[in-house]
Amino acid sequence: KAELPERLLVLIPGGKVPNAHYAATAAAVQRSVSQAVRLWATIPAVLGRLCVASCPAPLACAPLRHVVESTLQRAEQQGWARSRAGGDIWLVGHSLGGVCANTLFKAWPAEAPPAGLILLGSYVDESGAHSLVRYPAPVLMVNGELDGLTRPGKT
Repeated sequence: KAELPERLLVLIPGGKVPNAHYAATAAAVQRSVSQAVRLWATIPAVLGRLCVASCPAPLACAPLRHVVESTLQRAEQQGWARSRAGGDIWLVGHSLGGVCANTLFKAWPAEAPPAGLILLGSYVDESGAHSLVRYPAPVLMVNGELDGLTRPGKT
């Protein structure tokens, strides 16, 4: 459906979780929105399956940014029509991958920022410019109270 808008999800895996564990979820999300948007999804392979080693802070996020940019270029080669103005990429992170997605968002070039952030079992900063109430883009946080990892009231 060429008339539909295109978007791309960059799904950053949780710590030590193999990328393959996210493929079915990414495919299900693509199918569920197929009437409204042409959704691309990419799951970048991070060093040692531990994204925080490649993005411990916004000023030290270049290794993860390079990996993500490589996956975006591969998507372009396969037909994704990337907007140079931004707004067509959503960063998604699961668990520790959410922490990295938040850090990556802060390190993203300001001239073409991601459309927003989706966190699965993760959270944004507690205070400051990237806290939930001040985040510079839409944020969706999906958490479970009984998972033993995130505590109620943290997010």
